[in-house]
Amino acid sequence: MTISAVDCHYSITGSGPSLFLTHGIGAAQDSWRLMLPELSKHFTVVTYDLRGHGKSPVTHKNFTLDELVLDLERIREKTKFEKAITEMYVIVIGFRFFKNLDTAIILHILRFF
Repeated sequence: MTISAVDCHYSITGSGPSLFLTHGIGAAQDSWRLMLPELSKHFTVVTYDLRGHGKSPVTHKNFTLDELVLDLERIREKTKFEKAITEMYVIVIGFRFFKNLDTAIILHILRFF
């Protein structure tokens, strides 16, 4: 079977270094809604729905991690964020089910900006 990217639904808010937020399986991009107001003060935040989630197209039920990575790369290309730009970094944070841990990670990252 050949794998390929799909055009996942995504949103962009804020300004600053690019920050891609990936939700967990069974969730959607609105998983980040409580953190977006603070994060978008410091970052250009890209949230998106994984394939088969939220507003993104359903392809097949047995998608692979490689396909999810291709989808994220397609979004990065469409948003025109470089992988690494001088004084600007593309950061990817994966959603965890422990809200306090997510908040701690984000606050730790914000200390560097």
